[in-house]
Amino acid sequence: MGMNKQEIDSCSIKEFNLRSKAFLRNDEEQWHKVRVLASLLMQPHLKKGKSIRPQDLIPLPNDIKKPRISEDDMIADIHKKTGSFMSYWNRRN
Repeated sequence: MGMNKQEIDSCSIKEFNLRSKAFLRNDEEQWHKVRVLASLLMQPHLKKGKSIRPQDLIPLPNDIKKPRISEDDMIADIHKKTGSFMSYWNRRN
């Protein structure tokens, strides 16, 4: 992260957390640039009519999007989790 021990010791947990998130975001941006450049360099060497997307070359963690869950499924999941907790709690008492 480019911090020495004294800088790490002097910053608060919130500052350290913000710096680490910024470092990871910067790292992901650099990888994104690399894969875009690689895909552009490969385009002239592919068969005619064929193309390659940067995501196909180097998948990054932020490329994967979680599917949206419906409201009914979310409510059912909450009831399932709270129900198992309540049965555990009732057994304890």
